[in-house]
Amino acid sequence: MSRGNDPYQIVVTRAAERALQKLPRKDLERIAAKIRGLVDNPRPKGSRN
Repeated sequence: MSRGNDPYQIVVTRAAERALQKLPRKDLERIAAKIRGLVDNPRPKGSRN
């Protein structure tokens, strides 16, 4: 999910991939967009350290 020389990389485990595949498509798309957003903003507002 990384784009070139970004300082952060998102790694999704196989177990997480399987769990995500079981979700309704609409939910999966919403979650995938949030995960992709972490590449550019790894600590979005409201996140915990």
